[in-house]
Amino acid sequence: MWVHEELLNLAFAEEEAVIHRIKVLEDELKILHKKREEFHLSNKDEISRLLAKRRNMARLE
Repeated sequence: MWVHEELLNLAFAEEEAVIHRIKVLEDELKILHKKREEFHLSNKDEISRLLAKRRNMARLE
């Protein structure tokens, strides 16, 4: 019986560790999604800036 209880305790501890790891990974994924969106927006801003510069240079020619 003692061995059975120890195995159940071990299984529970492993399950808790897995649940915690999943939560950590979900949080990291949220952060990565946010960073990707920020990067995408900054790229759009940079592209807009470069296109405006190109239009201005074309007007000067």
